[in-house]
Amino acid sequence: MGAPLEPARIFFAGTVASAPIVHSSAEGYVALLRIKVDGPQELLEWVRAEGSLGQFVAETGFAEGDAVLVLGELCCLAVTDDDGQERTECLTLAHRLTHDESARWVDQP
Repeated sequence: MGAPLEPARIFFAGTVASAPIVHSSAEGYVALLRIKVDGPQELLEWVRAEGSLGQFVAETGFAEGDAVLVLGELCCLAVTDDDGQERTECLTLAHRLTHDESARWVDQP
């Protein structure tokens, strides 16, 4: 397998597909959200929010079905599974994350 891909800036709108997973520790908060990306394809993207942004996710009440906007970095790395096979896993490391208030005013054709 080749070298890991360099992180790429990414911005997208989508809908929270399942309840966020939030962990807190002495180092701070980490939140994982599974987002259905708006568009013609059925794409699901994992979004990770850390530190104060993770705490914001935990305290703001993001829930399944919420429209969101995400700005971050698409990070891909090689991982080895239990069978010793290498594969590439990608997720978005969020720099900004918010509810998409405009979504309620826009009708899709």
